[in-house]
Amino acid sequence: MRGLILAAGLGSRLKHKTQDIPKAMIEVGGIPIITHQIKALLNNNINEVGVVLGYESKILEKYLLEAHPDISFEFFKNDRYSTSNSAYSFYLASKFVMNQAYLHLNCDILFSSDMIKKLIDSPFDNVIAASFDQKLSDNMELVSVASDGKILTMNNMYFESAVAKAFGLAKFSASSSQLIIKIIKNYLDKGDYNQNYYGIIRQAVNELDYYSVNAKGMFLSEINTLVDFDSVTKDFKNDN
Repeated sequence: MRGLILAAGLGSRLKHKTQDIPKAMIEVGGIPIITHQIKALLNNNINEVGVVLGYESKILEKYLLEAHPDISFEFFKNDRYSTSNSAYSFYLASKFVMNQAYLHLNCDILFSSDMIKKLIDSPFDNVIAASFDQKLSDNMELVSVASDGKILTMNNMYFESAVAKAFGLAKFSASSSQLIIKIIKNYLDKGDYNQNYYGIIRQAVNELDYYSVNAKGMFLSEINTLVDFDSVTKDFKNDN
């Protein structure tokens, strides 16, 4: 199984922390986020990793090659990083994963190795890490689920039946990638490069089965803002 990390974005909501480096290189516990991610992948015997680069791409590529010589990297560059979104980043790297199952990682997600193992071990082909024990609100990737964890509805605006927040950490099948590529291409053909990858998943759940994987008892957080950074840093110290 391979891993694919989307790391092209500006990270503008993190302000001064991404002034000179990409979001993926922000340090938590003295270690860049992306290194935490790669260590978790290695702990699960995954050493083939694709990375979509964009903002400060040379810095990130150089760091990864020097810091992780034990990883077989394939890099994909999103030259439209300032005017596009994560769906386009995925599209650029789609040949890397379209014919096999893979682990999908947004570069702002911190998680424990056992969270990765739980995704891999799931009997379902398409599974997304989700937290069922936090306050839900607009601007989160919210899901309602059936008793077996199947995702029934997914939306980034609060809705009454929402029970969990989905994170940018998932295991997706070749069938999922092929469907996602088809949907994204329809947008690109119209000149729309600004779709969010999980926005595409919101559509895909109506055509293919996706399941949530409960992160209860495991470390799983994201860093989108300075408030997130402060909170995650505190949680990380407590968890580790």
